[in-house]
Amino acid sequence: MNSNQEVLPPTDFIASLDLRIAQLQDAIKTLSSAATKYPSGKLRVGKSHGTDQYFHVSGASSKNGIYIPKANSKLPELLAQKEYELKLIVRLKKDIAALKLLRKNFIDQNYYSFYEKFPKGKQKLITPVTLSNEKYIGCWQSELKKPKLGFLPDAPELYSLKGDRVRSKSELLIADALFRNKIPYKYEQPITLKTDRFTKVQVHPDFCCLRAGDRKELFWEHFGMMDDAEYSSKAVNKILTYQRNGIFPGDKLILSFETKTAPLTSRNVDCIIKKWFA
Repeated sequence: MNSNQEVLPPTDFIASLDLRIAQLQDAIKTLSSAATKYPSGKLRVGKSHGTDQYFHVSGASSKNGIYIPKANSKLPELLAQKEYELKLIVRLKKDIAALKLLRKNFIDQNYYSFYEKFPKGKQKLITPVTLSNEKYIGCWQSELKKPKLGFLPDAPELYSLKGDRVRSKSELLIADALFRNKIPYKYEQPITLKTDRFTKVQVHPDFCCLRAGDRKELFWEHFGMMDDAEYSSKAVNKILTYQRNGIFPGDKLILSFETKTAPLTSRNVDCIIKKWFA
């Protein structure tokens, strides 16, 4: 195996488990709160001449319940929804218990730390299936392509902390925030995408970022003139082109926007970074 090749990239499985458990717990809270607003009793469904008939079974009625006339169509809906949600709560609680048990017994998948447990004398003879973050980042950053060419003669000279010349103060905000948070990035590195006409076009994402925890490449596009009709139309087309190539906002595509009256701020940038890279 090539020493720069990663056979088994890491995955933040524990974080995914924790997120799912939290989602299920939130769902239970929502359903439990709603259950108190439903009428008491249960719904029984019968048949008469092939037509459903509904009966309200409560403590004051027999086990067969009291017939619900068609004029009261809302009551059967409420009772059916109540039964569904109460049973779903039971199911969700079982799922949470299973996920918590899995989390408790889950063995950490940091296979690089497993490699590090070998004696130094053996480590130098082994090529680990997972690279260290430091080595992976080094390999990723060394794979540079020819960036977007040229700046307008009157363009301001703006240089990031990393040393890249960028095109706007907003891009400078983003570049420096990425650098301060030790997030590896490449500026305006070209990628080739397919268009809706099955032709190919080369685009230069403002930033190509690496989330080292799961080895995922993320593209960050900042659109800084959204109050300009022509510019915003091109921005939408660019986003659609990304989507046609499987690069979706919320998955691999980070988007930020601004207008003259709503500029990008360092707080905006920090919130985005916290959301995507924390």
